[in-house]
Amino acid sequence: MGTNNLDPRSMFSQYETVDILEGKIVNEINGIFNEYDKRSSDFHLIPHGEREYNKLENFFFDW
Repeated sequence: MGTNNLDPRSMFSQYETVDILEGKIVNEINGIFNEYDKRSSDFHLIPHGEREYNKLENFFFDW
């Protein structure tokens, strides 16, 4: 089941779905996410992973 709508903020058509699952498939999906978590890293936890922005960049990013 899904709906197709036009997002007025971005003006892109998007398709939203709602799926209700139960049983073995839920365990399989959890396994996929667990495997993804094992192979991923949070770059926010890496030292010096983010640089300091200058005043001009901060002005635009905070605006």
